[in-house]
Amino acid sequence: MFQHVSETFDGSREVLMGKGEMLMRAFGFPEFLIVVLFFGLFLLLPFLVLRYRKQVLNHQERMAALEKGVPLPAVPIENGAANPRIYLLRGLIWLFGGIGLIVFLLGLALTTLEPVPLSTRLFDAQRLRADGGTEAQVNQLINSQETRRGVPIGLSLIGLVPVGVGLAYLFFYAGEKKQHI
Repeated sequence: MFQHVSETFDGSREVLMGKGEMLMRAFGFPEFLIVVLFFGLFLLLPFLVLRYRKQVLNHQERMAALEKGVPLPAVPIENGAANPRIYLLRGLIWLFGGIGLIVFLLGLALTTLEPVPLSTRLFDAQRLRADGGTEAQVNQLINSQETRRGVPIGLSLIGLVPVGVGLAYLFFYAGEKKQHI
């Protein structure tokens, strides 16, 4: 009747062709995360390499100037980092980005209801039967139309990380502002 439990209730969603050949497997969250991280790495890596090479060239230029006794070239100020208002801007961006992420994930979690799969209901019914449940309870569990959230509500707590970074920037800005007054 049933195959081994690991084969029956593995949770994979496959679409099978006529002779049992797998046509496709559903693209779930772990696969999506791997793809995003993979492409994110290849987008970020060239920028990091170019920034490193620029720093090496600036260092070599300064060392050559020191060896020749020439006055050192002025160090370029990148993007006005000496101005404490940059911390206000960064803090607000991180804070509202985190709040937006929390709202998005909460909305996603509250609107993604899906029925409990039959395989899960059968597994729970098998456990209930083994624990001494009555046939009426088992049938009720198998025939239930219960729904569950596709995205857990707790996932929205990830947004607290950028909120915390934003608050840290804002606290740092407040401290820098008091020092410059």
